[in-house]
Amino acid sequence: NQKLLYMEAVKKGIDKREDVIEKTENFKKQLVGKTFGQEILKEIRVSDKEIDDYYNSHKEDYEQINVSDIYIKADPTKGITKADALARAREVYDKSKAGEDWNKLVMQYSDDERTKERGGSRGYVQRGEFGPDIDAKIFPMKKGEITVPLEVSGGYFILKINEGSAPIPEGQLKRRVESQIINEKLVEYVNGLRDEAKVEVYRDRLEESTKSE
Repeated sequence: NQKLLYMEAVKKGIDKREDVIEKTENFKKQLVGKTFGQEILKEIRVSDKEIDDYYNSHKEDYEQINVSDIYIKADPTKGITKADALARAREVYDKSKAGEDWNKLVMQYSDDERTKERGGSRGYVQRGEFGPDIDAKIFPMKKGEITVPLEVSGGYFILKINEGSAPIPEGQLKRRVESQIINEKLVEYVNGLRDEAKVEVYRDRLEESTKSE
């Protein structure tokens, strides 16, 4: 069907229209650029030493921590303002610090339906998932500790630390570090091309200026 439609479009001169030519050229550039990028990635090699050195310089980036949450949602459509949500979150925090059963508090107060039935457990979360502000608060914490209400989009979290911070599993760690190094090498290569292109543009303009004098 596509072939028949293409042939008919060519007969009607659709392929000669400026908008079609422009879109075709843009698609061609994207396809060629993507293909070239894939070829570059195939050529990039990362040694075990590079992986070890990179990890040793960025250990904190590859930590994980096991937490449970109670999420208090602000919902203006139901008359629950952000201030109301904060007040409720503080109430829950105070009860948790007073020793009330965490699982009962989850069932009674949490608006996180995904984790509610398992005591609020989110399992292991990696550094970066909550963002730098929350990471800075929770990763130094120890097993059993509970955070004050933490502001997030749409409400507040109270987090309980089930297991303190630890490196992500070794197999996953190596893959992630290797992937990061490859991405950085690719960016470095592209930046080199960009700098080279700027030099070429400067040379062309310089030659034009010289000719006009």
